Amino acid sequence: MACKCIEETTTDAFEQGELDGGEEREVITLAQFEAAYRSSFSRTVNRLAARGVSRETAEDLAQAAWARGWEYREQLRNPSLVSWWVGSIARNLLFIAYRGRKPTEQLTETCATISPDWKPLLVERLLRDLPMADRDLLVETYAFGSTSYELGPKMGVSATAIRVRLNRLRKTLRGIVDGTGKGAARAGYATV
Repeated sequence: MACKCIEETTTDAFEQGELDGGEEREVITLAQFEAAYRSSFSRTVNRLAARGVSRETAEDLAQAAWARGWEYREQLRNPSLVSWWVGSIARNLLFIAYRGRKPTEQLTETCATISPDWKPLLVERLLRDLPMADRDLLVETYAFGSTSYELGPKMGVSATAIRVRLNRLRKTLRGIVDGTGKGAARAGYATV
């Protein structure tokens, strides 16, 4: 029954010209558009910049959107929503700009240079050179996410002892990585 009421209301609205644009639309005046531009231009730029484009590009796209809004102002149904309407034009212009970009870049001599990421290799080397007890503690804590309360009973010590060992182990590893681990490097990564 609710559907019938909606259908009747919609049909009546179409017959009266309310939904199909049968009435003459009020075209926004220059003064209204200018006021909307002054109050909303920076908001349009900020919304575009928030989508990841540079500030300069955002300003260019916003300016183009406001110019296009003025050109097609007779299509605007409600002059009070001009800033939202222009915002959607700006967003569409941004999408068009993204689609128009070349997906690949020109190859240069320096782009073929490979600089390896040494961090995984360093971590692997540090773990390999650690004593087995320290390695197991690090792997259980960071790889498997075990807490000190879970590891304490497994290793036969208290949770506080696990936390102290982890803290000392992190400090030793930090010194080795930074190059400031004076005694740790000589002692072969001393057990903490």
